[in-house]
Amino acid sequence: MNFFSKASNFISDSLDDLQVPENLDQIDLDNIGDLNFGDLGLDEVINGIKEALSVAIKSTVDLAGAEGGFLNNEKVKIPVPEEYDSFTDAIRGLGGGQYIDEFEVAVNRAAEASAGQVLDIFVNAINSLTLNHVKTIWKGNSNEATLYLENTCKEPLTQKITPIVSTSMDQCEVATIFDKIQDALNKVDIFNIIPDIDIEQYTVQKTLTGLFTYMSEQEELIRNNPAFRVTELLETVFADNN
Repeated sequence: MNFFSKASNFISDSLDDLQVPENLDQIDLDNIGDLNFGDLGLDEVINGIKEALSVAIKSTVDLAGAEGGFLNNEKVKIPVPEEYDSFTDAIRGLGGGQYIDEFEVAVNRAAEASAGQVLDIFVNAINSLTLNHVKTIWKGNSNEATLYLENTCKEPLTQKITPIVSTSMDQCEVATIFDKIQDALNKVDIFNIIPDIDIEQYTVQKTLTGLFTYMSEQEELIRNNPAFRVTELLETVFADNN
């Protein structure tokens, strides 16, 4: 089964239907703003946005959670903290380059391990959509859905992935590797200004950034590339929108 078939199945099998009022005349339009959906019905647009989010989320989780999803993608790869940038060449020159490489592999593997386990949080965000969210996402910028998910999911995502990142980092002995980097840094840092970095928090934040980078890319593909509109409803809603 190819990705698009999996995505289509995911839409129908993994999400509860978003609640749409049976009698649209009962909607209080004064409280939900200007909802002009053109020739499309309200329920059609709502379900189209839900499907777009579903496809983008499924793709994001699959891509980011795969082996190499972070490590092999320069757009999201987690490097040594930028506070160490000015020292990395010196550390490599002193024979500490392997520790930098091991560190980057370990934290990116931790990100990949956690990224594959966040689907439920994104699903909850889809089920929390309001009509104003739908209008904003449908008519907004190319990353409007990503912004919605970032605002809605950042805190629960942080809570979800932190223990996963922590466990993965322990398994990869990231703390030991980072200590070796700092030992190497001591040899070149004559002014004793070694940055104090919380590596776990750093990795969690970079993981979140990577997830939303993937999400933004997938959202833009659905909006702008008909090949990524994997259902008839997606094509109807976003072709009309463009």
